[in-house]
Amino acid sequence: MKKIIFILLTIGIFFLPTCYATKEPNRLQNGDSNESGIYVEFFKQGESKPDFNNISGDVGVVIRNIPSDANKVFVYVDEVQIGNWIRDDILERECFGFYSDRFSNGKHKVNLVSINSIGEITSHPPIDAYFKNLLYNVRYDENFHPTRYYHYSGFYDGDKPLEVKLTNYNGDNVFWSNTYSGNYIDINIPGSVFETEQLCELKITDGSRSVVKTLGKEFRKEDVGLNDENEIRLKNNDVTTRKEMDAQRKTEEANQAK
Repeated sequence: MKKIIFILLTIGIFFLPTCYATKEPNRLQNGDSNESGIYVEFFKQGESKPDFNNISGDVGVVIRNIPSDANKVFVYVDEVQIGNWIRDDILERECFGFYSDRFSNGKHKVNLVSINSIGEITSHPPIDAYFKNLLYNVRYDENFHPTRYYHYSGFYDGDKPLEVKLTNYNGDNVFWSNTYSGNYIDINIPGSVFETEQLCELKITDGSRSVVKTLGKEFRKEDVGLNDENEIRLKNNDVTTRKEMDAQRKTEEANQAK
């Protein structure tokens, strides 16, 4: 049971939005001084004021000044949706995170599109942002498992060799390391080196800049001794599901129609 609880908590960590409370968040607008319009703010862990000309890594985004008649707001980097806000949604979250290293380095357009209650669509003026990552256009596995290789790849424009290390979560025990060079970096780590770890860190550095990714173990029911006849049940009597709410609403409507 302790192992199950740990895994569920681990899964929860990776679904938290990447928005960091900073004293001076940078505002990303369309260049004018009209603060009544919709805009976004970027946040970066450990930085009180991120530089929009040098965005890298995992970035938090907050949508500000959402129009009062807006039902939905969508945020795009170029043509790729990175987040959205929906009024009256269970979360109704104005804050979300995205990975800038999944895009190419250089100039990008951040676009905001809102839809009001009668379906009218407003495309707000685009905003310039510049991405600068050690590796870009990266593709990688979200989780690791001892029974398969872990894969991480991306493009690299630097001249220095890259040192790659896989460690435990505290970083004090190196499980695996290698050195890479060239314009395209393709990392494949044998699953066996992860052993019994639940969380690991993958660090990639050229000596001056670094990328650190926290990796979680993929959950498989056989790893905790579960089979098809067993279940994990999470019950909270204080929580009402959307299905229950819909059923309750239909019952009330039927009673009113009598």
